Amino acid sequence: MQTFDTPPARPIIFAPDMVRLIRDGDKVQTRRVITPAPDRVLRIDRSGATLEVTARCTGEADLQSIPAPHARGDVLWVRESWTASFFANGRETDWGDTDPDNRSESHCASLRYEADEPDMPRRPGDWVSPIFMPRWAARLAIRIDDVRVEQLQDLSAFDVTDEGLPLRPTAGALPDRHDTLDAPQAAFRSRWNAFQPRGGPTWDDNPWVWVFAFTPGTL
Repeated sequence: MQTFDTPPARPIIFAPDMVRLIRDGDKVQTRRVITPAPDRVLRIDRSGATLEVTARCTGEADLQSIPAPHARGDVLWVRESWTASFFANGRETDWGDTDPDNRSESHCASLRYEADEPDMPRRPGDWVSPIFMPRWAARLAIRIDDVRVEQLQDLSAFDVTDEGLPLRPTAGALPDRHDTLDAPQAAFRSRWNAFQPRGGPTWDDNPWVWVFAFTPGTL
């Protein structure tokens, strides 16, 4: 993977499974739900590298102008599930046992990432949420190469491969006999639903999403 000339501007969160796909070069596209959630997108405006939609949103009387959170050319650093130990006051302590004032790069003794240990059982407290990852602990970045807007169910089989799924899914990911979706879409549906937080929009909700195509890189 390449190192980008432009320094990362903002973070973006990926789950450990997605980090592995990015690291291996298999995932070069991601979909993020547009918020506030549009009922209908009435207009899509592109100005240079930026994209904005005009939409009618649930619970809003007026039309909403919603800019994409990232633009073409943006470099983002990846937040992922992690943990660290720190050396301070003559001893080494885990993240949870370290005084917040000493959770710094200068005190860091070791860094670990959940994506590197897929076979280890996940126990409460083993890993720190990506939300708490500082910039200095990040190891990956992505450069946004293209932005578009569509509804979730519009993705093609080629999009599924760019999302990191094979065109020929494993047997466990195959659709039911009466499923109307093709196998790649059915596999993506299963993954999307599995990764949604409780109450998040499912495949069947068919939310409007930002589609970001990107190039993976290292920091």
